[in-house]
Amino acid sequence: MNTSHSSGVSIQGASKSYGETQALKPVNLEIKKGEFVSLLGPSGSGKTTLLGLLGGFVMPSSGSIWVDGKDMTFTPPHKREIGIVFQSYALFPHMTVGENVAFPLRARRLPKSTWPEKVKNALAMVELDGYQDRNIAALSGGQRQRVALARAMVFEPSLILMDEPLSALDKQLRENMQIELRNLHKRLGATIVYVTHDQGEALTMSDRVAILRNGELVQIGAPEELHNNPKDSFVADFIGDSTLVAATRIDGNRVKVGSAELTSARALPDSNDLLLSIQTEKLLIDDGTQPDCVNRLSGKVTDVVYQGDSLRVYLELENGKAITLRQPSHYTAAQQIPAIGETLKVALHPEDTIVVPQCA
Repeated sequence: MNTSHSSGVSIQGASKSYGETQALKPVNLEIKKGEFVSLLGPSGSGKTTLLGLLGGFVMPSSGSIWVDGKDMTFTPPHKREIGIVFQSYALFPHMTVGENVAFPLRARRLPKSTWPEKVKNALAMVELDGYQDRNIAALSGGQRQRVALARAMVFEPSLILMDEPLSALDKQLRENMQIELRNLHKRLGATIVYVTHDQGEALTMSDRVAILRNGELVQIGAPEELHNNPKDSFVADFIGDSTLVAATRIDGNRVKVGSAELTSARALPDSNDLLLSIQTEKLLIDDGTQPDCVNRLSGKVTDVVYQGDSLRVYLELENGKAITLRQPSHYTAAQQIPAIGETLKVALHPEDTIVVPQCA
């Protein structure tokens, strides 16, 4: 047996086809024990299919799935000892909170004498102590989400799968639950595989993020790595807040955008189709205090939008390409808000000058 199968999750060449349609191309992915990995991608990227393979709801067309050193490729879901949190939560409305949480214990025929203590501990982990006798209908959306989490954890699985469990919550509650999930993961130490199409959600919670497109695993890495070193234009466009601008190779690490020449601190990709990925938060207004080594661009201000903690400034470069920069909204008298129609010079440090190949 491959030693990589000894712990955590090991996906070995797993794929899924429906007739001539390949929903998931062969994927090789190692997930460490106790790691939080998000599967991120647009609709139809294959992330839900991959989660289905891990949960046993989808049988692979090729390859194998290993969990904690055991071959689970064709093991049915109820025998995988995997906790699952669905997008809809899938709670039973006719059961109390305690009965919902105890359901996996009943399904696994664990001794009934152990249920009360396990249910109590699971609810305590999600800060719902004393909610055992509440009706599901009397709970808020956030509380229902926590009950679903408690139910997934009550039998202490080594792997928990989550299928967009926060998508039904409002923005503020969703952001609060992201932090709670992250803290809960640290306390539990369980391996979590999380499906989402929200890149902010994935970056906030994950140890690593796996990006999928058209059924293919494009890149996997820590949030900072994906943000600062995207593999291609798809990843650069999907992660963070950036604009892609056509660039022409000059020599070494230098490219040309319009009439501006820019130097990158990193080696350029081996490609003839290059794009400069301009991340909104990395652009700085060139107020004369920037060092000589920075790259400089200029454009006409087309709009300025107040967004609470920041101002989003829209610029049109000389080649007609629109880019944006984000500046703190608490401008001093010396930092006047740019006026629509004026020409604004902006600076971009070489280490923030990210050049990527056009994806196929």
